[in-house]
Amino acid sequence: MNRYSNLLYKRGFLFTDIQDLSFIDEESDNIIKKWSKVNLGLYSLYYDPDLIFGLYRKEDNWIVIAGMVLNPFDGCNDSNEIAQKLYEYKSGSNIKFLNYLNQLSGRFVLISIQGAKVEIFNDACATRTVFYDRYSSKVLVSSHATLIAAIMGYEISSEALYFFYNKDYKEALIKRLPGLMSPYEEVLILSPNTKLTIPDMKIVRFFPYKVNPSYGSYDDLEEEVSDLMASQIKLLNAKTKIAMSLTAGMDSRLSLAASKDICADIDYFTFLTKNVSHIEDAKIAQQICKENDLKHNLYHWDSNKNSEGLKEFEYIWERNLGIRRGILWLNKLYIDSFPKDR
Repeated sequence: MNRYSNLLYKRGFLFTDIQDLSFIDEESDNIIKKWSKVNLGLYSLYYDPDLIFGLYRKEDNWIVIAGMVLNPFDGCNDSNEIAQKLYEYKSGSNIKFLNYLNQLSGRFVLISIQGAKVEIFNDACATRTVFYDRYSSKVLVSSHATLIAAIMGYEISSEALYFFYNKDYKEALIKRLPGLMSPYEEVLILSPNTKLTIPDMKIVRFFPYKVNPSYGSYDDLEEEVSDLMASQIKLLNAKTKIAMSLTAGMDSRLSLAASKDICADIDYFTFLTKNVSHIEDAKIAQQICKENDLKHNLYHWDSNKNSEGLKEFEYIWERNLGIRRGILWLNKLYIDSFPKDR
């Protein structure tokens, strides 16, 4: 048995109007049978039980949030409460709804159902990737393009294979497909600041929805953003245990500064290889944590030690992605080394 089989479609979801799901492979079928399911009128939402979930319903109207969500502006990190607020705003004013949506941080998909009308949003940076089937007469929206393909029997497209076998793609450290492409011609990605409307399957841009005001003082803006970052990480820490990447770079050191009030609760970590920049990252991170008495883990990639089970992990990794994207060895290193409760 594959030791990483539990990672297939991990923290995933599937939104569909198909009543009796069937898959082309037994692995997908076994995973989805273990998922939670909520009926939403004409539709069903299947989701991994480890996925944070929030819902508010009134008659035939629903707001569903699947994934991590919090609001550093009003201090709310309860998914059900945020869903209720979104519902109340949307019932009164679409602008107020968008204003509140614009305040939310996290990695989530938002589903709004008002009778027969469905709207699907992702978070502001689309860190929770949302895929949708653009050709089928059935509604299929999912966290994984491969999950849709496992239902519909789709094959990797010739365009995706062009990139997969391209020399530049093979040699790239971080592999990505361009634009809205998924590995399948029939499946596209929902881009940031757009929503998918159902049943017409239209993509509608909703941001910017008003003229953004100019900010008079840089110092005031800097103070506001700093306060929001500190508030955000405190809300996150109240919701889940945190492990935070720390390198010699400015981004992670900014995150470290934002976490100073709760730093005792956080496990800071750095990965290390023989790469010169990674060695420098580890050196600086260890020095910072030592000087500030912070917990720090060093995840060291050793090709001899860490290669055990690599083929098993690679199989599940490609089942999740369709074709190779991201960094295989780093994903495996985190899976093998990362604290289970973080």
